[in-house]
Amino acid sequence: MRIFVALPLAEDAASALDQIAQTLPAGDPVPEENWHITLAFAADVAEDTVEEFGLNLSGIAVPRFAWQIDGFGVFGAAKPRQIHALVAENSALTELHHQVRRAARNAGLILRHRRFVPHVTISRLRRAPLDIRAADWLAGNATRSLGPFVAREFTLFESELHPDGPHYNPLLTLSLL
Repeated sequence: MRIFVALPLAEDAASALDQIAQTLPAGDPVPEENWHITLAFAADVAEDTVEEFGLNLSGIAVPRFAWQIDGFGVFGAAKPRQIHALVAENSALTELHHQVRRAARNAGLILRHRRFVPHVTISRLRRAPLDIRAADWLAGNATRSLGPFVAREFTLFESELHPDGPHYNPLLTLSLL
């Protein structure tokens, strides 16, 4: 199984982000229902490991917290792959990320070590490169802030790859305190 843990966007956050994302002149838009902030990702995970991971996740005790979007950017400097909303640095979000990774390790999952860059992917650049209109859009929105929003829950998802893009199935949703 391909799985990930994420903060799904609450309605107020998705609505605010959607107003900006609709003006984006490039890429394949990510459906609003797929917007999230990834905390951890793993591929090729056995079902029994997913179950143990879910049990470990249920032991996480983190209070609800406020977060906000602080600009827009791309990943893949030489050949951008996607456009995203950057999430402002946030100690509570970072702590949740660390606890999710610890829960994964305790379940036997080996996660790739990457610097945590919280973001919400809003468009994928599969078919078309970043053109001048998109570059102008990014420059105009590079420091745009949205929020604050409140994180109330986090979810363990299964990710199934399909020709039209990934489909996300929630396996377990847990409330923040």
